[in-house]
Parts: sequence; C-alpha cells; structure tokens
Amino acid sequence: MHKKRIVRPAAPKDIDAVNALRAPISELHAAGRPDVFKPGFPDGHRARLAAMLRAPQRYDALVCEEKSRLLGFALVEYVHIGETAGMYAQHYAHVLELGVAENARGQGAGRQLMQAVAQRAAQRGCTAVRLDVWEFNAAARAFYEALGYAPSVREMELALPAGAQSGENGGENA
Repeated sequence: MHKKRIVRPAAPKDIDAVNALRAPISELHAAGRPDVFKPGFPDGHRARLAAMLRAPQRYDALVCEEKSRLLGFALVEYVHIGETAGMYAQHYAHVLELGVAENARGQGAGRQLMQAVAQRAAQRGCTAVRLDVWEFNAAARAFYEALGYAPSVREMELALPAGAQSGENGGENA
C-alpha cells in the first residue's frame, strides 16, 4: 500500500472530481448495454452524489487520494431489511459504484477503497458487502473475484422481440 495514499470520506469539495471519474463509467455502461443505459452523464447523476453526502446515516461516499490527487471513489448504501416469515433480517453494505482513474488502475487504489468499504461496513454492524456487476464488464468481475467476492444471486433475462411489450403478440397489458 502506498504510504501517502489515503481513503477518506468524500466532502462537498470532492463532488466535481468524483463526478469526473463517474462520467467515463457511465459511458462504459452505455456502450456495454445501450438497451439499458443512456449515453452521457446527466445532471441527475451529479445531484445524486450531493444528496448522498447529505445522508451519511444511509450512504458512504469514500475517496482515495494521493498527494491531493483523487485516484478513485466508492459509493455505498447501507441496507436494512426486516425479518419476514421466510427470511432473516439483513443488514449489509451495497456498493453502488466504484471507480478508479484510468491512469491509476492496477496500482491498488480500488483494492484500498474496497478494504475501507468492508471496514466501515463492519463498524456499522453489517454482515456482508454486496455489489452488482454487469456481465459485459469482465474486468470488473475479475477485480471483485480477486478480492474474494463470489456470486450469491444470478439475475437472468430474456429479451423480448419488439412489439411484445405493447401486446402486439397477444400479450396482455397490465
């Protein structure tokens, strides 16, 4: 680990720098799943980070920096699900977004951020850290697997032909 590299909570002064790192990730998703993600980095994405900083009981926004240069970020939501008849109560940290500057990848900043996420989640009494990763993003899958993350639930889809959504193929409209 770099001696001068630190992970700390993001502050309002970090919003522009974090959003600058988030924008290429948004484009990566739009390129990987153009049927799901819109191109560009809309104002709503920018505003979401500011809202997260105002709700520290529910979210963590962490940054990794070295010599005042932002290397990466992690955005985390803390989730509480009450016990039901069929499931125990759950309290976990959900990594919403993780990003590392392109010129800093492979140098440990992402690993350091994920270690900090796990530490903070444990301090909050969480029993797990969870995240979603899109199948097209092989590099992200490999990164998380190298850190010990493993699939717990598999979401699957069947793309329907055009027209099926409007009921043209005999389907019912709900």
